[in-house]
Amino acid sequence: MERSESVKGVFVKIANVSEDMGMLVKSKKNPFFKSNYVPLEVVQQELAPKLAKHKLGISQPLYETGIITIATDLETGEWVAFPAQINHDNLKPQDQMSGVTYMKRYALVGLFNLQTGDKDDDGNRASGKIQTQAKEELTDLEF
Repeated sequence: MERSESVKGVFVKIANVSEDMGMLVKSKKNPFFKSNYVPLEVVQQELAPKLAKHKLGISQPLYETGIITIATDLETGEWVAFPAQINHDNLKPQDQMSGVTYMKRYALVGLFNLQTGDKDDDGNRASGKIQTQAKEELTDLEF
């Protein structure tokens, strides 16, 4: 994280925007994983009026080998910035920009703690524990 000398006001405004937000609707389908997701434009559209209300600016320019999400208190000038790396090894430019879109979306979801209706599986899918857990549960069943 990078930041201005003082950040109290900008973090209060981030918290206020977060408090004002409701559940985001997963309106797009991912055919590869047979799942739904909240597209970047929906995240941006839902945030825009809340950001204006609380006088908080957000920008997400390309930065080094990824993006940086910068939140700025438009009244005081305080700011915080969160860089995020994007894997771009051996990717075509179109695939790289897909990674940029993905990272922008999840940087905003994370910064504002946005509700997307994701099921909490305690990190099992990411760690590969789903299959092991399912096998154990089947083994424990009595027929």
